[in-house]
Amino acid sequence: MRLRKNQLVFASTDLSAHLSCQHLTSLNLRAAQGEFERPKAFGPVIERLRQKGIEHEQGYLEHLKDQYDQVVELDDGATLEDSIAAMASGADVIYQANLSNGHWDGYADFLIKVPTPSRFGPWSYEAQDTKLARTTRAGTILQLCVYTMLLEDLQGVQPATMHVVPPSRDWETESYRVNEYGAYFRLLQRGIAEFTQDPADTYPDLVPHCDLCPYWERCEAVRRGDDHLCYVAGIQTGHIQLLRDGGIDSLQAFADADELPRPNRGRHETLLRLQAQA
Repeated sequence: MRLRKNQLVFASTDLSAHLSCQHLTSLNLRAAQGEFERPKAFGPVIERLRQKGIEHEQGYLEHLKDQYDQVVELDDGATLEDSIAAMASGADVIYQANLSNGHWDGYADFLIKVPTPSRFGPWSYEAQDTKLARTTRAGTILQLCVYTMLLEDLQGVQPATMHVVPPSRDWETESYRVNEYGAYFRLLQRGIAEFTQDPADTYPDLVPHCDLCPYWERCEAVRRGDDHLCYVAGIQTGHIQLLRDGGIDSLQAFADADELPRPNRGRHETLLRLQAQA
C-alpha cells in the first residue's frame, strides 16, 4: 500500500493482510501517508522462510525452462510496459511480471500462456504462484485473485483459472476456477477500500499473523503497556471477550477478580484455572 500522485495504490498482499488483521491495514495506511516508516520484517525464521521460498521459486523456473521454448525472465526493475511487451510477444512463460491498473499493483511469480484469445492474439495468460505451504491458504487465493483481475484489465479477457505450485517432486500445480472466488474477492476488495477511506479504530490484538508481521515490536509494546489478557497461557479469544464483557480487561484485573463471569458455553472451572495463571 502506498500513495502515488495522492492516490492510494494497493499491493497484492494488502488484501490477505486485511483479512488477517485490520489493525495491520490501519498501520500500513498510516505508513503510506507518511506518519512513520514501515519497518522491514526480519529474524532467523523469516529469513529462512524467505530463502526457502526463493529456492522453491527458482526450482520451478528451471522446470519451466525444460518444458517451454520461450521463457521471459523480468528483473527487479521491470516495468508494466515490459510485462505488456512480453505478453504481446506471445512468450510461453513470463517470470516476475509487473502488473498494475493504477489502483492495484502486484508481481506475479509466473504467467503461463493458454490458448484463449485476447487483445494480444490467439492466446492469453493465467497466473501461477509458488508457495511453501502444502495446504493452500485463503491469502494465497486472494493474491491470485488480484493478479487475475490485473491480467483481465491488461489482456481484455478474464483468466478461467489460477494456479498454486506447492512443494512436490513433480511440480504438480493446484488449479482454482476464478468464478468460484470472484464474489468473495470483490466483497473483500470493497471492504478494504471502504476501510481506508474511513478508517475504524483498531487495536493490536494478538492473531496468528503476528508471527510474521513487521510491526510486531510496535504492537507488542502496546499490548504489554495495556497488560493485555492475551498473555495468559492457554486463553482463547472467546475467554478474553467474556472477561471484557464482565469488566475485566487486564491481567491484573483478572488475577484480582473475586468473581468471574460464567460462560454460556464451556466450563467455569476453565476460567478459574486461567485466573490462577494470571
